[in-house]
Amino acid sequence: MSRGGRWARNAAFLSFSFANTACITVFPQHRFWGHPQEAMWTSLVLLGGALAALLGLAWATRQRSAALRPLSVGLGCAVYAALLLTAGSDALRSPWVYALVVWALSFASGALMQRFDERSVQQAGLDGRVANDLSISLLRFLGMLLAPGAFSLMPPGGAAAQVLLLAMVVLVAFSGWQLLVAQERVVQGAVQGEEPGVDAAIRSAGAPSSAPAAAAASASAPGSAAGSTPAAPAKAEWMLWAAGVLVYANYCVLASAAPFLLRDLLAQAGAMERAWLLISLVYAAAMLSNALVQWRRWAPRLAWLQGAPATLALVGACLLLPTAASAGGLLLQALASLALGAAFGLFMMGYRDHLTRQALQLQRPALLARYNQLPRWATLLAFGVLAALAGLASAQAGLSLAQGVAAYLLGSSLGVMGMGARWGRRAG
Repeated sequence: MSRGGRWARNAAFLSFSFANTACITVFPQHRFWGHPQEAMWTSLVLLGGALAALLGLAWATRQRSAALRPLSVGLGCAVYAALLLTAGSDALRSPWVYALVVWALSFASGALMQRFDERSVQQAGLDGRVANDLSISLLRFLGMLLAPGAFSLMPPGGAAAQVLLLAMVVLVAFSGWQLLVAQERVVQGAVQGEEPGVDAAIRSAGAPSSAPAAAAASASAPGSAAGSTPAAPAKAEWMLWAAGVLVYANYCVLASAAPFLLRDLLAQAGAMERAWLLISLVYAAAMLSNALVQWRRWAPRLAWLQGAPATLALVGACLLLPTAASAGGLLLQALASLALGAAFGLFMMGYRDHLTRQALQLQRPALLARYNQLPRWATLLAFGVLAALAGLASAQAGLSLAQGVAAYLLGSSLGVMGMGARWGRRAG
């Protein structure tokens, strides 16, 4: 597959990431801004969206053996288009109807992304998997950056925003068509005996390493000595997993509650648009930190994970200061966003490197699957926390959602830092 074909095949991931980020940081906040029960409705939609996305991924996983067909791809694109354009408009007045649309969009986006991802990996083959993975990762980061960045300039519901959403739909349709064309080419080549079919490519890509290589890797792996205690690595792994989920979830909490934090704690005028701009800076800094590490050829380290909870704890503490409103300048907020983004990028690289190294050395691919599932469970935890904080704020007259979020970020991040020394020594 040529480089151009690879990018064309994966173009939909920009749209999927855009839609997922918009459902977390833009659409519910815009719809319920100023509503008497804004905090409760926003957290409810976010929590339901996280559950819907998990269900969509589970449904798509069950369809793993089914080939893509023109009718199913066309129907999926049509449903995705209708839901995305509706969720990004101001046409729906009923909160429950709007919530159902966002939940359906989360389900459809998660299901389509999983199906497209599986087919893209299969068509890339073993030799092209690395380049294919890198292109998908970059497009996903661009989608994360584009959603809050674009809506900080063009609020949802306007004509320009609808044109942007329509362009996102076109990307999915184009990518689906490219996948169908490539699939047909592979099938025809298999019939003519020119190249292996899709199933053969899957088996080749997923084939385990040879027994001698596996034995050698296992023998050289940390913790694989005969005298090691199995319970200790297992406990350390779960501690590391819990820390990773909590840190990722806290970033989701911060991004989703950013408009409320800016308005209620920093007395920020235009809090919604400012929040989208700052979230864009976070994603941009994460991308730049990734690029810097690759350019300088630094080896990711597990210790890099500590920067993310430390930065989150500092932000939470600053938000709770009585003088927080006087520090609401754009420059200071931008610097904080850049620090948060850089810490998040280093956290993701260090976490991924550790699990990849363990998966290869110990021949445990389940560790990588655990990494890929981390965002799903983290968002579920994040929006469960938001719903609980919103319920607490509605029951306590003197407590706002913003105050609860700031206190939660400070306390939970300090907890991760406190356990960091233990899992840092035992999991490394």
